[in-house]
Amino acid sequence: MARTERGLRQATRWGLLGVALLSAAGIIVSTALGYLEARALAPPLARGQAEAFIRTLRERARPELGAPGPQILQGLLDRHAADGLRYVALLDRGGRVLAAAGEPLAGGRASVPAPGELLSGPGWVRVLAPPPPPPG
Repeated sequence: MARTERGLRQATRWGLLGVALLSAAGIIVSTALGYLEARALAPPLARGQAEAFIRTLRERARPELGAPGPQILQGLLDRHAADGLRYVALLDRGGRVLAAAGEPLAGGRASVPAPGELLSGPGWVRVLAPPPPPPG
């Protein structure tokens, strides 16, 4: 009887160890999958945020007054600084800056995406809005 009791204790210990190892593996797999899903959601979230900034700019800038100036861009920057907006620029078709507010992360002329395309890196997102549709 002592042998059976000792075998039962040993099986219980191995069972507890197995449960602990399976639980740890489940937590690790769950964490890894959550991380990968969060990374996959970052570009669409950044695009949506950029579109919200662009929509706000288009609402504040009136086409009949011409292109938005630095004051309008600074107002947009101030309003959305808490959302992570750090730099706004108005570019011509050649990619030259016509008006800007804030400090760009990249010094000098950075790569400019195609209209509607999203470029991103660690801690930054760059999007170029297509020109607004003509009024009417």
